[in-house]
Amino acid sequence: MRKQVNIFRIIFLSILSAFFYYFYHQISLFPTVSNFVKYPVITFVFVGILAIISLPFYFWSESGGSEDGGWLKKNILHFAHASIAYLNFLLVTVIIRDLLSFTLESILNWDVSVFYTEKGFWALFLWPVLLSFLAHLIVRTGPTVVRTQIIDERIPESFHGLKIAHISDLHISDHLLTGFVDRVLKKLKTLNADIVVLTGDIVDGNLIKHSTTVEKLRHMTATHGVYYVPGNHEYYWGMRGAFDRLKSFGICSLINESFAIQKNDDELLICGIPDPAGGHFADELVDFKKLSEGYKSNQYRILLSHQPLLADVAVDHSIHMQFSGHTHGGQFFPWNLIVGLFQKYDRGHFQVRKDKNLLNLYVNEGTGYWGPSIRLGTRCELTLVRIGNRPLDNEK
Repeated sequence: MRKQVNIFRIIFLSILSAFFYYFYHQISLFPTVSNFVKYPVITFVFVGILAIISLPFYFWSESGGSEDGGWLKKNILHFAHASIAYLNFLLVTVIIRDLLSFTLESILNWDVSVFYTEKGFWALFLWPVLLSFLAHLIVRTGPTVVRTQIIDERIPESFHGLKIAHISDLHISDHLLTGFVDRVLKKLKTLNADIVVLTGDIVDGNLIKHSTTVEKLRHMTATHGVYYVPGNHEYYWGMRGAFDRLKSFGICSLINESFAIQKNDDELLICGIPDPAGGHFADELVDFKKLSEGYKSNQYRILLSHQPLLADVAVDHSIHMQFSGHTHGGQFFPWNLIVGLFQKYDRGHFQVRKDKNLLNLYVNEGTGYWGPSIRLGTRCELTLVRIGNRPLDNEK
């Protein structure tokens, strides 16, 4: 584990260093802009990179039990997250400008000097500010209710038309906007869900520090219960604390366990597995063999798994449907366009087939967000999935 962390640090620092060098080099291409303007901008970007590099130190101090880092520490965190947003859009803007300039000049023989005038300079730095502001406003609006249906003829008639509300990746932490959880719970209440499922990364910070916000989750209710599995971020902060707290609210918290919902002669089995990160922190490995003990032939089995990739394993273990999160759909541009290169199942509904087995997988884009409070090209998603063994369009 330590070796992996060190490799990540080297790669992370290398990427930031390469970005700064590239950025510094491209700034030199503005001959009409005075050094009096250039160097303050370069310094601002450099300070932003230093703030990003400081993030691991913030998280280490928090995980060590610090409950309140004071005004300075909190604002350094916010500046670091704002820097991630701004520098992301700045890098994209610079790359697009350079690719466009190269194409227009080399292929069409156009004069591209306008991109490197003083006006071009200011456009280059103000455009990312606008994008960051727009992306922040999208988060400010709160979660979007996404309604969808999953039709599977194996669903028992007793559970035809069942409404499942899906929350994932809420990330209760210092960077979550004040009141965001209240807006989620307010919208959740209007859905009148039969079941609520929470697929991990719900708590992403010091539990004592955020106890007031976490306590609000006590008010989640559903006809057939609320169910939870941990994600990788819960393990980073001491999963057992969050797990036990949610369990104390009456939320059915599952680790390689199942809970059966009986209705007439039919049974719906809600199964839960830990995030693979649990193997690094608590020796809690995914155990489908343990999960399958006591399976019955009249059951329809729904798996809660933070990681969607585990659907490729679950399909071999008599699981019919899976709810997952983790990917955030890429969260913001341009990662929303390339997340599919890293995540086989990035967002939405998938049918996972293997031999004669079929598993319906739904991946939530994330009800909250991680890091900078921005969304661009994605949304904060609160999902309402209606399941049935036949089309539901004409049914209430």
